Amino acid sequence: MLCDGGGSISPDRREGPCALAVPLSAAGLSACLIVAALLAGACGGGGDAPTERQEDADNSAAAELTEQLEDPQPDQTATGGQEDADNSAAAEAIEQLEDPQIDQTATDLDQQKATRQQETSASTTFKAVSTGDLHSCGLRTDDTIECWGGDRWRLSDAPSGTFKAISMVGHSCGLRTDDTIACWGPDYSGRSSIDVPSGTFKAISTDYSHSCGLRTDDTIACWGDNRWGRADAPSGTFKAISTSAEHGCGLRTDDTIACWGHNEDGRGNYVGRIDAPSGTFKAISTSYVHSCGLRTDDTIACWPDDELSADAPSGTFKAISIRRSFFQGCGLRTDDTIACWGPDYPGRGDVPSGTFNAISLGKRHACGLRTDDTIACWGWNEHGQADAPA
Repeated sequence: MLCDGGGSISPDRREGPCALAVPLSAAGLSACLIVAALLAGACGGGGDAPTERQEDADNSAAAELTEQLEDPQPDQTATGGQEDADNSAAAEAIEQLEDPQIDQTATDLDQQKATRQQETSASTTFKAVSTGDLHSCGLRTDDTIECWGGDRWRLSDAPSGTFKAISMVGHSCGLRTDDTIACWGPDYSGRSSIDVPSGTFKAISTDYSHSCGLRTDDTIACWGDNRWGRADAPSGTFKAISTSAEHGCGLRTDDTIACWGHNEDGRGNYVGRIDAPSGTFKAISTSYVHSCGLRTDDTIACWPDDELSADAPSGTFKAISIRRSFFQGCGLRTDDTIACWGPDYPGRGDVPSGTFNAISLGKRHACGLRTDDTIACWGWNEHGQADAPA
């Protein structure tokens, strides 16, 4: 049975109760839908053929309903809103009668909506963030990498695949989910800083011309430029590592710190940057001029014993980050807020409010991973390095 554009019911069969053809008025659409609902079982709706008595009853009901709807003197109390409601109810009834799989279709649509929501969440939420000098990268909750800034040097061309950790300064490296390392970006001075050794790793730390990785057997392997012994990591077992331009430090499995490389800048400055203090620690971070550790009592200790140590805030922290810039650091407090100290590049000390899970300090900008898994960056943005994806 079909409802044609001229406001009448045209039979798609020429016999039995489906042979009805009634001219309709302005209420024709509603009448057509309701009659179709009543005759659905008789007009190709499937099932057993109707009996003669059933056909007579259906025809009688259809005729009566049509007569009521075509009455030239409709009930004066009916309003346009009621007619709209009738049309809506009739359309809903027809949809349910004509689609025997409507419940399954609704379920499928709900599943598709949930899938789209998960995909959207994975594309906008992150589990880690790392900042370089001119770019930044985030590890998405689907384990892929997205980078921003530094396009002139192809710093943001992260490889495809899935990862579990990322690190960057001049070039970038990521720890794949199969525990191998992939690096990208410029290979400064041709010193093979992106020629990664084979084997499996559990952590990675990069700088301009060399990198170090913590192997799955807890030993350290470094590669790239080895001037001043910065790639000569000590033997023994470790649980964390951090590299800088001329030295590196590692957190041993007994929670003490060992550092290696150049102990001053060649001009007698920053003497003692590899002279780690005694005591036990739970995290380590290094920069060109200094190093800092998070003690097991959650306080911060920095060395050499100079202006940075004096400026490090009191209180308790759960993470720290320092970088190449002179005497500046940031820490994630145990209440999940961020505190930074030291000289401020324009805007980098303007820490956003809110709570965070991680912090990463770049040369002139910083990024934090919020507790809702989104990223907020602040500071200089001359190369787009602070334009975190929304």
